[in-house]
Amino acid sequence: MKTLLSALIILITSVIGAQTFEGLDGVYIERYYQSNEMDNGAGKISGELKNNSKTYRIYLDLSPGYRFQAAYGTTAHPLSFHSESLFFNHAGIGNTYPNVIPERSLSKNITLLDSWFTAGAAGESFMGVPKKLDHDDNLLYKKFEDNYLTNDTKWMEFSLQERDGMHGSNDLPIVNLFQLDSTSKHLMMVTNSNHLQIDNGAWACLGKGSIGVDSLGTNYILIAQLTTAGDLDYSLNIMIGTPQGRSIKYVWDNPQKGEILCPLLRGTTKKEKKKKKNKKK
Repeated sequence: MKTLLSALIILITSVIGAQTFEGLDGVYIERYYQSNEMDNGAGKISGELKNNSKTYRIYLDLSPGYRFQAAYGTTAHPLSFHSESLFFNHAGIGNTYPNVIPERSLSKNITLLDSWFTAGAAGESFMGVPKKLDHDDNLLYKKFEDNYLTNDTKWMEFSLQERDGMHGSNDLPIVNLFQLDSTSKHLMMVTNSNHLQIDNGAWACLGKGSIGVDSLGTNYILIAQLTTAGDLDYSLNIMIGTPQGRSIKYVWDNPQKGEILCPLLRGTTKKEKKKKKNKKK
């Protein structure tokens, strides 16, 4: 009996592990940057940035040809980002979405660490691309002022001096915010929240949606950037478009009619700490 039970558990685990979701290969949380003493000293012009704050970029890893259409929350399954520490918003130049952050401002002090929602853009004239895939030598760091953003800690796979995750583009996807007035207040120029929740709204790219820099290859699409001194927990609901023109809705919990449950959309960076503890044992 024990042998049969063990076999069933292995079979069920294998089926869950092998589950696939059309068009969605996963969520990629990039370790974009960790602040150092110089960065933390910019408070008078940038607003408070706590010691060792970490900037995370949240990408959807979509299959070739698929498009990001929306990230949304409802009362049935709110979309949320949570940290033990406040999210950083640049006091002088920060905004809810990066398309309107001027290119000339991205090299000023720590503007690049601002928190925002997006549909692919990472600043005026730039698409976001994972640093591991960024082979463009047009680096912003050459313009960074006063030695800001120079940290090269191993926590990041690549420092911003090696790769900045910014790909020049003259055709940026436009992000539209729907019923996010209260949420967007926490992503402007005042750092006043460690919890972002959407239960009746969305940010979206209208029309066909947006695609990654390498849309027919890796197709990573940046949907948010958040800077915090704490760990990051996330619960997402997304709508993606297929090459054939259909839309698919994936949710992290409690799927309603027309929605598909997808465990890939919920996660935490606390796993990093657990791994380190296990290694010590």
